[in-house]
Amino acid sequence: MGYIKVKKAALKVFAQKGFDGTTVKEIATESGLKPSSIYSHFSSKEELFMIIWEECMKKASMSIKPLIDYVGTAEDFDAKEILYKHYNTIISHFTKNREDYLFLKQASLFANAKETVNNEIYSNFMINSRSIEFYAKFFSKLKNENRIIDESNENLFYTYIAAMLGYLEQSVIYNIPLDKKFSDRLWEGFWKSIEK
Repeated sequence: MGYIKVKKAALKVFAQKGFDGTTVKEIATESGLKPSSIYSHFSSKEELFMIIWEECMKKASMSIKPLIDYVGTAEDFDAKEILYKHYNTIISHFTKNREDYLFLKQASLFANAKETVNNEIYSNFMINSRSIEFYAKFFSKLKNENRIIDESNENLFYTYIAAMLGYLEQSVIYNIPLDKKFSDRLWEGFWKSIEK
C-alpha cells in the first residue's frame, strides 16, 4: 500500500516541479508518510523517478497497442487511417492522463540535463529515433501510393507530431478546454500540408 501511495504522490509532485524541483520531503508530505518511509520502498529519488517514467511510458504504449498489433498482422492497411487513429488515441490518452503527460515533459528535461541518463529514448518521450522509425513505414507507404509529398520521413514525422503536441500543449499544459473539432482541425491542417 505504501509503495503505491508513494508512486502516486511522486507522480503528482514530479509533474508539477520536475526532478530537480522536487524533494523527498515533498513526496512524503503528499503521500502522508515520513521521508524515511520513502526510502523503505525506493533506494533514491532518481530510482522512484525512473520507475514512474517507465510506468507512464508503458501506459501510453498500451493505449496504442491495438493499432500496433493490427498493423503487425494486417496484410494491407490504410496508412492515413492508422496515423489518424494513432493521433486520436495519443491525444485521448494524455488528455485523460494529464499528470502522465506533465511528468513525461518534466522527465524529458531531466534526462537532457543528466549525463548518467544516456539512453536517447529518455531524452524526449515523443520525439526520438524509435518514434521516427515507427512512423516511417506509414509515411513510406503513403509516398509509394503517391498520396503525399516526397519529403523525408523525419520531416513528415515532425509535422505530424507538431499537430499532436499543438493540441496537447493547449489542452493539458494550459488547461484550455478543447474538443474533437479542434483536434480534427489540427489533423486536417497536418494532412493538407503533406497531401498531393
